[in-house]
Amino acid sequence: MSTMSELIQEGKLHRITLKNRNGKTLISISLLWAVILVIAAPQLLLVVLISLALDLVDIEYDGQELGLAREG
Repeated sequence: MSTMSELIQEGKLHRITLKNRNGKTLISISLLWAVILVIAAPQLLLVVLISLALDLVDIEYDGQELGLAREG
């Protein structure tokens, strides 16, 4: 199996989940689709990053919340 095929397969296995402040799932997509969306619509990445900075959403990777630095 080639390296590209392995990367694509791994991207299909892992999931990225965006949740609101109350823990309700807003969107859950595979890592592969997340990368494709960031490439196709970089403005979407900016919206997600601003939402993270304002503490409006949380990001989970394979069911584990990412330990992004939060002060306070």
